[in-house]
Amino acid sequence: MTLARIVLQYCSDVDEAIAMISRYNLIRLGLYFLLVDETCKACVIEKSISHQGIRFTDKRGIIFATNFYVVPKMARFMDRKAFYYQNALERYVTLTGLLETIPPGDDLVAMKELLRNHNPIGPICAHFEELGMCSYYAYIVIPRERKFLVADGYPCEVEFCEFQI
Repeated sequence: MTLARIVLQYCSDVDEAIAMISRYNLIRLGLYFLLVDETCKACVIEKSISHQGIRFTDKRGIIFATNFYVVPKMARFMDRKAFYYQNALERYVTLTGLLETIPPGDDLVAMKELLRNHNPIGPICAHFEELGMCSYYAYIVIPRERKFLVADGYPCEVEFCEFQI
């Protein structure tokens, strides 16, 4: 997490953060960096021990990070034997499909509902405590309004609290 601290301290925008993160290799399995700057440019960096992929927002300005590599060149680094792989894949598929159903102009209400989803296969709000796979937190970033909403606990059981940046 030292790398995240350095990025926050020394980088002023997404491009500088990408350049900084790109210079370093990790010593653990991998991380996902969700970056947003004051111009609302956003990306996710999917980083393995020695490789990385970068993806930017979709046409609606939506981006998300899961514990699943999405960038094609990163797919070969996904540990398909990891205990969480099948769950991560199913949740990614569910999330991608649900995002397509959000009507324009209703984004915030729909995003909260999406994060509370209990789809039988690949639920976004997961309650698999016995497997160690739970949705303990959820958040929504609204960069143009300089705020984010956080659900501290299962998103289906708690309200989202607003924080101004």
